[in-house]
Amino acid sequence: MAWAIKEIRSLAHETWLAAVWLHLPEGKRSIIPIRALWATLNELDLPLVHHSFFMEPPYFPGYRDIWATP
Repeated sequence: MAWAIKEIRSLAHETWLAAVWLHLPEGKRSIIPIRALWATLNELDLPLVHHSFFMEPPYFPGYRDIWATP
């Protein structure tokens, strides 16, 4: 997560940067490590792109929680 935040900060001045699309590795806990990233996105006024994948990879965090109700 530290690398991702550093990378976002290094690109924040670029005019083409419009949003951040986060992909977490399989099995990565998503709650605690991401808080610093959310704070960085808020500070830089960057939106997070959310596109849920549950039929094929890359899967979004928590995708296994919706199998009973996709």
